[in-house]
Amino acid sequence: MKTLNFVLPAFIALLLSACSNAPMKPHPPSEPIQEIPKQPPTADELIQEANESGSLAYSAELKLQAARLLTDNQEPARAFAVYSEISPRYLSPDHLRHYILLGLKLAVDQDSIEMAQQLLDMRGDQFEHTGAEQQGEYAWLVAKALSLSGQHYLAAQKRILSANLYSDEEYWNNHELIWKNLRLSSLEQLVAIPAPDETNNELTGWIELARAIKQNMFSLDKQLRALIQWQGDWPDHPAARHLPGELNLLATLPDLRPERITVALPLSGKLERAGKSILEGFLAAFYNDTQQSASQTRLSIIDTSKSANIRELVESIHLTSPGLVIGPLRKTLVEQLASYPDYKYKTITLNYTLPEEGITESGIYQFGLSFQDELNQIAEQAWLENVRSTLIFCPNNNWGQRTCNQLESVWLAKNGIVSDIKLFDPKKQHTFFIEEALKVNQSKARKRELQMVIGEQLEFEPRRRQDIDAIFLIANSVNGRQIKPLLSFYYAGNLPVYATSTIYSGKPEPTRNLDLSNIMFTETPWVLNTANPTRHAIEQAWPKLASKYTRLFALGTDAFLLSSRLPLLEQIPDIYIPGNSGLLSLKSNRQIHRHLEWATFEKGNAIVMTDKH
Repeated sequence: MKTLNFVLPAFIALLLSACSNAPMKPHPPSEPIQEIPKQPPTADELIQEANESGSLAYSAELKLQAARLLTDNQEPARAFAVYSEISPRYLSPDHLRHYILLGLKLAVDQDSIEMAQQLLDMRGDQFEHTGAEQQGEYAWLVAKALSLSGQHYLAAQKRILSANLYSDEEYWNNHELIWKNLRLSSLEQLVAIPAPDETNNELTGWIELARAIKQNMFSLDKQLRALIQWQGDWPDHPAARHLPGELNLLATLPDLRPERITVALPLSGKLERAGKSILEGFLAAFYNDTQQSASQTRLSIIDTSKSANIRELVESIHLTSPGLVIGPLRKTLVEQLASYPDYKYKTITLNYTLPEEGITESGIYQFGLSFQDELNQIAEQAWLENVRSTLIFCPNNNWGQRTCNQLESVWLAKNGIVSDIKLFDPKKQHTFFIEEALKVNQSKARKRELQMVIGEQLEFEPRRRQDIDAIFLIANSVNGRQIKPLLSFYYAGNLPVYATSTIYSGKPEPTRNLDLSNIMFTETPWVLNTANPTRHAIEQAWPKLASKYTRLFALGTDAFLLSSRLPLLEQIPDIYIPGNSGLLSLKSNRQIHRHLEWATFEKGNAIVMTDKH
């Protein structure tokens, strides 16, 4: 046992000695501790921190960051809500500029005219000493906001004065938008503009170009002569060196005019007067153009009422070898023509199939005085003006009920609220109808009940319903003259009233129309422009037709206008052509739609509203 006790320690010592003499393997270097990258705060976290902050300035800054983040994340509704909580007076100058830029973007994206106007009213000089990129962004958004609110000339002016802030593709996009804004400006507005500063030749040149084109808009040849003259007067102007796309195409249109046009309209039977009114409008525009040009276009005229069926009508058209057909007018013929096998002629019908349907596989285009255009425009304008809940009045007949349903569908599609639809008897007085529609009768009933409970007479002013922002009125002038004063009498005089062209007879009657004051309505330029020489000449020649069918004269003149301008609509997206029945545009389904002017009654006279679009 003693030997063992000695050997074991010796063995261990020897082992340790051997280990100490062996080469040491180095330890691998220790890995540095990786820090988890800090995630940027979410919009919700920023909002929570802002609400908990005791600093108004810091809270405003955090909410601005949150609104920008929500905008980048494609959450415009939430961004809009957060943005509206920001108090700009607490923001630093740099943050205030970002606040204005973000607000303009949200206003344009959300079609909020009210918000856009509030931001346009803020001082913009704080961008004067910033970098060119931020100045350019601000100018671009201001121009878009001005366009949104219908201030097209001011939008064009802003684009012209800021053009040097852009380069390459941005510059030429701005170049095209300058012309688009000027084209959408009214001729009256362009003519009334004071002479610009002589040092700003670019602005002056653009204005002169717009005047030259718009003063001759119903004669293609006069427009081209005016364009050539302008190019000679302004050879160094940016628009002369690089014509906007529309004007470049305009120069090619004379070569594209059809050599023969066939007009197919009902010139006898039930639709005789309607057909003749359209024809007279077409002929007036045709002969006026012929006097101004070297056009050799020949006309053929077919009475569609004499064709027993669609096959006979197509055969009659075929015999005239047309380059373009205008018509038919009757809806059933339009529907049959749309499905006719192997029909090969380019055609502009003067009625539609179903409102949102089109004919995309042939050369048939649909055009007419569609009431749907007016309903869409009323809904669009009301929505832009922050109307959300409406009360709709329509006559209690088949047409009125159908129109009410169409307007309700349009408004609901915009996420609007229809608080109620009320149908009135067009042959009766409307006193009780309006009282009931505004629920004033319920307010009076509550007063009576309360008096019975307390046994005393009360001083009391009835109240109307409070769940509506505006009224949509579908009525003729006779019913409108009764309804509008009753709205005021029953405490709804402060509600905006939007109406269609049916509210106006088309004849100046200032004394009778005093009761229509402040109603806003859609109307054709033909009716509102009493100085139109073509209208004056036609109505002098056809006074009986003019009293009832004056808007159909406008349709006829625009049918001829389209015969030479259709390539513009086909080749330039989003273009509007100014016509007598409205601004004309082509949709993807080959339907030509009208955007009418807005008017209101002042002292009984129909006055164009230039602040609406």
